[in-house]
Amino acid sequence: MTPLSRTEIIKSRPIGDGLNAFRDEFILICRISGLPYSIQSIHELDHDALQNLCICLILALQALPASRALPPVVGGAHKNLFNDLSRLSSSINSDEFNLNQLLPLLVAAFHRESDEVIWDKIYTAAAETTPPPRPPPYVEQTPYSCSTSMILNSHKHQDNIDALLKEELGSIYTDIPGFKKAFFGEVKDLEKAGTAVFYKFIKGEDPLYRKPTD
Repeated sequence: MTPLSRTEIIKSRPIGDGLNAFRDEFILICRISGLPYSIQSIHELDHDALQNLCICLILALQALPASRALPPVVGGAHKNLFNDLSRLSSSINSDEFNLNQLLPLLVAAFHRESDEVIWDKIYTAAAETTPPPRPPPYVEQTPYSCSTSMILNSHKHQDNIDALLKEELGSIYTDIPGFKKAFFGEVKDLEKAGTAVFYKFIKGEDPLYRKPTD
């Protein structure tokens, strides 16, 4: 089934009287503020009154069936526009949102402009608070170099492992004065434990360590 276009969704799910609660709230706010119920009063409201009016409008739009059918601001970021409206209302309530960005929407809702105009202004306002989609995490498909983890644990590959170990470890220094005492001096019975482990390496039919032959 071919998905409906944005215009088709808006026409099939009209706003109707869905914004009456916003207009009733505006009448109440104007009365409390001692202002006439007119579009000019929007510009004269204090911050808290304007903030409450903006949230009321966003919640009214969010309750409309079209908000759950319209696509999100950024494709793939959310399921629908409903999620973007949730983010927008949270931003408005945080006191960090510039309420002036919503004035065109408030004016359009007050004048009962066409549904398409109102939803277009919603998309514009919601885009201000919608972050760009995150790039997919980088996954290195193939290692850029060989490592010992790529070689099976078998003495048949000992020559290969030795070469790779040298490459991974880089410069190796031996016979450094005081090294053993500085790093292992506090380890109790180190010599005894080391000898026991070494003998385990050289025992069995397939020992982990074989003495190099000339």
